[in-house]
Amino acid sequence: MPQKGMVITMKKRGLSMVLAIAMVVMCLTALSGCDSDSGNTKTGADTIDSNNGNAITENSNKTDSREYFMWSGTEITGLTEDGKKQKHISIPADCTSISAYAFMENEVMEELSFLGEDTTLNKGSFSQCTALVRVVLPAKLTEIPESCFFANTALESVEMPQSLVTIGEKAFMSCDNLDGLTLGDSLVTIGESAFAISGISELELPEGLKEIGKEAFSYCSNLTEIRIPESVETIGVLLFLRGFGDEPITVYVKEGSYADKELVNDHTITIEYY
Repeated sequence: MPQKGMVITMKKRGLSMVLAIAMVVMCLTALSGCDSDSGNTKTGADTIDSNNGNAITENSNKTDSREYFMWSGTEITGLTEDGKKQKHISIPADCTSISAYAFMENEVMEELSFLGEDTTLNKGSFSQCTALVRVVLPAKLTEIPESCFFANTALESVEMPQSLVTIGEKAFMSCDNLDGLTLGDSLVTIGESAFAISGISELELPEGLKEIGKEAFSYCSNLTEIRIPESVETIGVLLFLRGFGDEPITVYVKEGSYADKELVNDHTITIEYY
């Protein structure tokens, strides 16, 4: 039979073991919460932002991330390797300009938008982006430069701001599927071959438009009629050049206007008054 002293010793040892286990548990609990420095608690692939309670997936497509772009000051000059893999691109608000040919020949990007209102574009900035389908331009953009969206063969729609003044030469040339355009009332100039060989089937030219460059709508086989505003003062040659087998386009003009005096009925156009 165990002696009384032995029982007391065993009880003390058991109590010590319990206390030791409790200390280990407390340490493990403290370590599990030491991500508190960043204010976030990580769970699997998600991060819970303790400030707003929103879950942010670490592997999500954050298309406005600065790390997707190559920068020169506040100008974007191109895409990084990760950026080139993104289908949906949002240009950050602090970008003031897109350099010439910055996104040229991108074959992945499908949608393009701008988080800032004042970002400017340059020659060929988004030319030959063959997967690009939809574009929403900056809210205060005044010019679409030369060849900016040249040969974007998948492009279907472009949301243009009311502030737009100039569409440069060849800006949308060879955009085979382009047919979703509304031009704002501030537009003054449409450059040479701006919409040549594009898919547009209808387009309303705003009053206030002053100049239409040569061949601006040449080989637009889907375009069957168009109205030239009375405000137009300059019209380039071969404006509505047609392809073999295409029917003449019906052009509506104001009697006595500049367009009425400059355009003549031939095998490419039929003139009518509005």
